[in-house]
Amino acid sequence: MDLCGEQNPKFLDRLTNFDVTSLNVVTLAQLTRLLAEPEFNIVQAAQVSAALKPLCWWVLSVAELVRITKQAEIKRGKIADAEARVATTEKYVRQLRAELNSAALEEQRQSKAKRNAEHDIAEMRKLIEDTDLSSQNLDQLEAALASLQSHWKSRLEEIEAQLPDLLGDATLAAAAVAYSGPLLSTQRGAALEAWHKLLLGAGGW
Repeated sequence: MDLCGEQNPKFLDRLTNFDVTSLNVVTLAQLTRLLAEPEFNIVQAAQVSAALKPLCWWVLSVAELVRITKQAEIKRGKIADAEARVATTEKYVRQLRAELNSAALEEQRQSKAKRNAEHDIAEMRKLIEDTDLSSQNLDQLEAALASLQSHWKSRLEEIEAQLPDLLGDATLAAAAVAYSGPLLSTQRGAALEAWHKLLLGAGGW
C-alpha cells in the first residue's frame, strides 16, 4: 500500500491527470506486451490484491484512450486532406468561372464588332445608292468602299475563325477542372502528361 501512502502522496493525482499523449514509443511497446499477457486481467488482479484491481482498470482505460487517440489523429488527418482537396476544387471552379466569363465577354465583343462592320458596309452602300454624285466622286467613294469592305471582310473572317475556338477552349477548361480539379498536384501532372503523350501519338498536337 506504499504506492498510495506517505511515500507517494501525489500518486492518485498523477493517475487522475495522466496525459496519454505523453507516452513514448518504448512505453507504448511495454504497454502492448503487458496487455498481451494472459494473466493481466481484472479477475486475476482482484485475486492478487484489492488495490490492484482499480489499477488494472486504469491501465486498460489508458490503453483504450491511446487507441481512441490514434484513431482520432488518423481521422483528423483524413479530414484535413479532404478539406485541402475541397479548397483546391473550389479554387479551380473559381478559375473556370472567371475563364468562362472572359470567354463570354470576348464572344459578345466579337459579335458586336461583326454587327458594326455589317452596319458600316450597309450604310456605305446606301450612301452610294441614294446620293447623286458626280462620276469622279463616285469613283472615289467606290474605291474607299472597296478598301473598307476588304478591311472589314478580313476582320470578319478573323472574328468568325475565333468564335468556334472560344467554345472549345471553355469546354476543354471545364473538362480539365471537372476531372483533374479534385486530384492532388502530382496526380494532376501525371494525368496531363499522359494526355499529352496520347495527343502526340494521335497526331493531334
